[in-house]
Amino acid sequence: MKQLVVLFSAVVLALPALALAGDRATGDGSLAVTSANGKLIVQGNGLIYGHFDAGTLIVTAYNADNPGDLASVSGAKARYVGSTTTYTGSDVRFVFPSGKYLLQFNAGNINFSAVGSGFFTAVGWGTPDDGNYSVNGGHAVEIQKTGQAARYGTLQGLGVAISGKTSS
Repeated sequence: MKQLVVLFSAVVLALPALALAGDRATGDGSLAVTSANGKLIVQGNGLIYGHFDAGTLIVTAYNADNPGDLASVSGAKARYVGSTTTYTGSDVRFVFPSGKYLLQFNAGNINFSAVGSGFFTAVGWGTPDDGNYSVNGGHAVEIQKTGQAARYGTLQGLGVAISGKTSS
């Protein structure tokens, strides 16, 4: 009987994850940034969340897929100019639920994950280790002072013009 209860509990707990997996679009990919130092720009469609130690996050655009989904940024002071919001602080945490976004980071020790599709550029500060990024579950690529660009997922439905060199 105890084994049946454990099995039933496991199935019940797995159902929400399976339901979410069924909603995932076929073109979804991922972008993971770890311990980055520098100027990073990410323009995408989907979910993005993360943290940085100190610096600035500029939100040029965020349009949630669902009107009830609200972005959240903590640990920073906000400054609003037109439709752009600039967050400056330390120990900053952020989450932008499913939607279209254009974010620029100029910060230290940036860590974030994005699921969906988009375009990413990074220019490191030139420290001995400016961090790395991984696209669509691939190998980690070191962030360089000379700059890099990458796409993740497929860009269908992004609704934005994208330019620049790419790497995978």
